[in-house]
Amino acid sequence: MKTLVYVFIAVTLLASCKSDDETAPVQNFGTHFPSIEDSFWNYNNTSSQGASRDSLYIVSSSIINDEATVTLGLGGAAEGFMTNLLSSGTLTTSGSKLLLNGVLSAPIDGFPDVTIPITNMVIYDLSASAPETMSSEGGRLEEVVSDIPIVIDYVISSNHILTVSDEGANGTIYYPKTNIVVNLAISAQIVFGGVTLDIPILAAQDVIVSENLFESEVGLTSSDVSINYQLEDLSGLPIELPIPSEGSEEAFQDLDTYMIEN
Repeated sequence: MKTLVYVFIAVTLLASCKSDDETAPVQNFGTHFPSIEDSFWNYNNTSSQGASRDSLYIVSSSIINDEATVTLGLGGAAEGFMTNLLSSGTLTTSGSKLLLNGVLSAPIDGFPDVTIPITNMVIYDLSASAPETMSSEGGRLEEVVSDIPIVIDYVISSNHILTVSDEGANGTIYYPKTNIVVNLAISAQIVFGGVTLDIPILAAQDVIVSENLFESEVGLTSSDVSINYQLEDLSGLPIELPIPSEGSEEAFQDLDTYMIEN
């Protein structure tokens, strides 16, 4: 399995903004996603593949039309699902939401190397209640594996699953817990007697689930990712694909050190 990955994030609206076409350095997305340039986060990863370490940092930030946008960079080759996902494009605040525009790469060993475009995925919404689907998008990809055309149907959803409360000296603080779910269905296109047959390979199922917790004044503090799938029985069909018949994997990422620039 290509190494999984995960990590971080959160958001509220910026306190002060510029006029329509003016850009300026972002001072802070909000208490759940400190995002001043040069801030960084280091994460420890653990999985069946072993231990590793990921780093994220703010590369650039701007405010346009009352919306704050940042780009994240990776400190070397990232092993985490969320680390790669969040650094794949741009993050934009819109009201109480943090939106991602980027790409998702399938981190499953033996599966086709596909890239799924992500448009305005809600990483979390501070106004959401549990359980609530925050965003969902689907599509279809076509690939060729071992000279066999295959079709991949996908649905990617993000969900608010829990609000964690913590009683502190200054009152109750609420931390959003969300997940990202990747549902996949795969079929092979086989030509038999001049007719193209659609052969199911993977029935629609939640293959990747990334569960993430965000802390006020910090950002993403933990991420758990699980991969589970079961292929259809292809033993009676005249096709052979280099995809394991089943898989189960879990990986974790926890925040180690971080620095928020003032």
